[in-house]
Amino acid sequence: MKDRELELKKVVDLANREKEELTRQLRAAEDETEKRSNQNEEVERLNRLLKTESLLKQQAVNKLAEIMNRKDMHPGKNKSKVSSADLKRREKDIRKLQLELTQV
Repeated sequence: MKDRELELKKVVDLANREKEELTRQLRAAEDETEKRSNQNEEVERLNRLLKTESLLKQQAVNKLAEIMNRKDMHPGKNKSKVSSADLKRREKDIRKLQLELTQV
């Protein structure tokens, strides 16, 4: 009986150690799952922020183009007298804005 009791105690101890190890592994897996969930939420938040920033940038570019077009329409200026330097500067500005837009 004593031998049987010692043998059963060993089996119980072994089962308890296995249970503790499995519990530790479960906690580690839960921590990893929570960490990944937080990372996914952060990625989603950053994607929303990127879309918002892109939209705002596009709106700013459109507004700037509208303002530049309005400046061209002032009634006191003669269209044929627009200097080539001014045209080059405006074309450069447009290319710069388009480049910025495509980089988003």
